[in-house]
Amino acid sequence: MLGFIAENRRDGIGDAVQWHELDAVLAAGAHLVDVRSTAEHAAESIPGSVLVPLDELRSRLDELPDGDLVVHCAVGQRGHAAARLLAQHGRRVRNLDGGLRTWADGTAVGRLSAATS
Repeated sequence: MLGFIAENRRDGIGDAVQWHELDAVLAAGAHLVDVRSTAEHAAESIPGSVLVPLDELRSRLDELPDGDLVVHCAVGQRGHAAARLLAQHGRRVRNLDGGLRTWADGTAVGRLSAATS
């Protein structure tokens, strides 16, 4: 994963979004794109995400909303590939660090902490 981060920085691709930053980034106008498979998205998804599987991304670029994008997959690898592809097509894009797994784990901890406070 560190190699992906270094490669992104070298190539000028935006910093990653951390799970606890996602709500604020989306509230500021970014759009969330899920690049996992249809089956993965159907099983579990981040509310408000738009599904465009990585293997379809190149042919569906015109379907993506205008503006800044945050891409995510399960753990970050496909998100990294999607971010690189989108940046090569002139899009402002960031990858959700750790993907859905980290977001789900982090938000679950947040919900648990709030419930026990």
